[in-house]
Amino acid sequence: MAAGLIVPKATGGEQAGITDVKVSAFDIEAHRGGRALFPENTLVSFANALSIGVDTLELDVGATRDGVLVVSHERGLNPDLARGADGNARKYRVMMIGGKLFPLHLAISRNWKVHYFTSDMADKPDHRREEMAFLQNMPAVLGDKAIAALHAICKALALDYAGIDFAVNADGDLLLFEANATMVIASPDNDPRWAYRRGPITAAIEAVTEMIKEKAGSA
Repeated sequence: MAAGLIVPKATGGEQAGITDVKVSAFDIEAHRGGRALFPENTLVSFANALSIGVDTLELDVGATRDGVLVVSHERGLNPDLARGADGNARKYRVMMIGGKLFPLHLAISRNWKVHYFTSDMADKPDHRREEMAFLQNMPAVLGDKAIAALHAICKALALDYAGIDFAVNADGDLLLFEANATMVIASPDNDPRWAYRRGPITAAIEAVTEMIKEKAGSA
């Protein structure tokens, strides 16, 4: 495990293509990206730190056995942070569209690396019932702390369209996996098992369509 610094005003910045950087008498550092304001060592925390005038981003980097770098303060990942009492990992996805949040899906799997269509959703009726509850009443399922965290992420990203992947631990804290503007809204096939998903997905697609029309009309 090693701590790293991203310093925009470091010597040689001009050669690296970094220009117009304000130099101050004090170096204002965001420890772990500013962990008191947003989840530590995340893109959201880094973006927020830069937006409030931080000079240096401090982050922690480790390497997996197969040579993949991981931005994390812990030497090992604790599966309890993303697993339920039943031992399953859960990944929620919420879309932010025009400043509003739309629940898209919940994937449940024995594998910690959760992808919806490689998860256990198709073969597990109890998993689908849990997802249906999330899609029908996201605030009740996630709780106040997680909903507040989602709104904070939405505000920090300030994007018209993006997706947020996350888990929620037993204390109601949100564990952010990723948030970006490249997540796709895919409609389910005609299998009757997915009937409960069609309404929320249609609502998200309609929100995107209306946002595009509005943006085009005001251009």
